[in-house]
Amino acid sequence: MKKNIVCLLFAGLVAFPATISADDENIQATANTEVQEETAAQPAEHYTTGHVISAGFGFGMSGIDYNVIGGTNGIHFADFVADIRYTYYFFNWMGFTTGIDFSTFGAVDRINDVRYSWAANDPTMKLNPQTYTHILNFAGAENEPQSTWKEAQQLYMLEIPLALSFKYQPKKVGFLGTAGFKLGFPVGGKFNANGTLNHVGHVDAINCTFSDVQGHFGKTEENVNGKIDMKNVTPVSCELFAEAGAMFEVHPRINLSVSLYAGVGLNDMNIAPEKREVLGFMTEANQTLTQNSGMNMYQGILGTKAIDGVARPWNFGIKIAAHFNVGKSDEQRAKERAAKLAPAVVYVHDTVDNIIRDTVKQEIVVRDTVKIIEQVAVKQLDEVLKKSIIYFRVNDYSNPIIEPAYMLDSVASIMRRHPSMRISVEGHASKDGSVETNKRLAKNRAQAVAFELQIKGVKKEQMDVTSYGADHPYRYGDSAANDPNKDRRVEIIPLQ
Repeated sequence: MKKNIVCLLFAGLVAFPATISADDENIQATANTEVQEETAAQPAEHYTTGHVISAGFGFGMSGIDYNVIGGTNGIHFADFVADIRYTYYFFNWMGFTTGIDFSTFGAVDRINDVRYSWAANDPTMKLNPQTYTHILNFAGAENEPQSTWKEAQQLYMLEIPLALSFKYQPKKVGFLGTAGFKLGFPVGGKFNANGTLNHVGHVDAINCTFSDVQGHFGKTEENVNGKIDMKNVTPVSCELFAEAGAMFEVHPRINLSVSLYAGVGLNDMNIAPEKREVLGFMTEANQTLTQNSGMNMYQGILGTKAIDGVARPWNFGIKIAAHFNVGKSDEQRAKERAAKLAPAVVYVHDTVDNIIRDTVKQEIVVRDTVKIIEQVAVKQLDEVLKKSIIYFRVNDYSNPIIEPAYMLDSVASIMRRHPSMRISVEGHASKDGSVETNKRLAKNRAQAVAFELQIKGVKKEQMDVTSYGADHPYRYGDSAANDPNKDRRVEIIPLQ
């Protein structure tokens, strides 16, 4: 009987190391899976600062504001803007914006009650040249209607914005605004006119008025189209503008915005007064009609003497834009900055002797399988901590630097599965400063790490929080050289 019991005990002692090894592998696999899941569950990267490229398109109303002699000036509907911009956010709420914008500015003019004249020598009157006067919008006959002339015109402008952008995006939805000024360069223009311009001529020498005289007086063509002569238009426009609206995150790198925009020109975009022509009547469609009358080729109301004062463009409307964050995320930049400022790598277990326990060599009680599992878990915890770093910068305790970032999650995962396990969270400091200050600083560091573990599910009674101040300086291997940066650390020690 005794012989049988001894055999069973011997068989159990031989079998349990294999059991321990199998349990160790299972726990290792479980820990690795949890680490992978926890790593995958890390929050998405953020791009609150850095480089942004945007493309937008908008439409609304615009005008070229000036006074029309004997007529009215109004707005032009359905003009549009398009832009490609670059913004660098040097703060998470403000950045500098520039780029290329394309805008159209339009106006609608009506001439319906203007009477003015200019003198011209008629080269056809060779024997007795006379000076006569063209009179616009004059009823030559009793039943002749007054002139009705409507012209729609557009200016095309390439603009360079120089502005500040402001954003506030606490979650998926936020606010986006831009304000500044633009330098605009007119690159083209066109007009479309319809109606009639009645005109007559008065020969001063004989005090006689003529109308509907072929080659001299008559009516303009209907539906006149043409291009605005840009060579005399002011080459640069200065414009104040502002945009504001909502921004929506559709991806960490992509945002969409819907905003209102408005802009107003500051300088005169018209032709200089000395270069403006009297409103002419000869059109490109019928140049022979008045080729001997001394009249001007019609090139649109903009730039003629029918316009009084300065011409300022303005517009407003709604715009939709896509914003693409390019470059590194905030987390990537923070890691790079930390790497530059961080002290030498400090591994948690570099100052702990004989931490890894060989569970096979320990005395094993055959029936105490729970104890064996806990010993394997302790070994597993050691393996996690051996590859981990927790250190602090000078006089800091609220922001532990943890590598890898999910290390505390792994520790907490093992501790939650084994609520009887306990650890010692030990805080250290360098010799800089007084003894009391260092003890307090080291304790705060240890408490900060313990608090993080407690948030992750580790019970308070599973942790011993200890402060060693500067009493245990860091030593790497057998070297006696101390590095104060390595002394500012927290060590997590598994307890049996």
